[in-house]
Amino acid sequence: MDIEFKKEYPNLRDIVYPVYKHMESKGILAAYHGGFNQAVINMLLRQARLDMQKRNIERRVFKKTYSILVECLENILKHTVTTTEIQKDGIVVLSTDQTTIKIMVGNLIKKEEQEILEKKISYVNSLDQEALKKAHLERLLEGEISTKGGAGLGIIEIAMKSKNKIDCFFSDYCDNLVFFGLQTTISNT
Repeated sequence: MDIEFKKEYPNLRDIVYPVYKHMESKGILAAYHGGFNQAVINMLLRQARLDMQKRNIERRVFKKTYSILVECLENILKHTVTTTEIQKDGIVVLSTDQTTIKIMVGNLIKKEEQEILEKKISYVNSLDQEALKKAHLERLLEGEISTKGGAGLGIIEIAMKSKNKIDCFFSDYCDNLVFFGLQTTISNT
């Protein structure tokens, strides 16, 4: 190992191995934290596809998971706040156990968007599958595209495809930004 590298990272074993063991114990297939652009999203999707194929995830579950992952990554790209200090930065974690696959994502949003997003997720979580389909169709028929390029379908589609409630949290980051975390679970059986 290079001497300069050892000076810069004297606790490499203390950092990397515990992270590796933690990820292994939690069934984490893939994790990424950093800048998001279309090339990064494409790379993450390729890697997720390979990881799920390697684990022989059932085709139906694979398709649902992949579709939801696309939606989550696109949401990070479209909705993450960018400032002079902060670029399109986010996190995505894909994990699995014997019965479920979890997609966890997070990114910074404007503080004033928190209440709107909380209400939207709460509303979507209150709907059964039939009501979700109806809300999805209504949104499609409205046809309004936001300035960020979305039609407001993302949260509805995630809930419809996963057939589970969406978990989320918000954590203050600075005066005008909050970190938004979202988790969805897909049955692996």
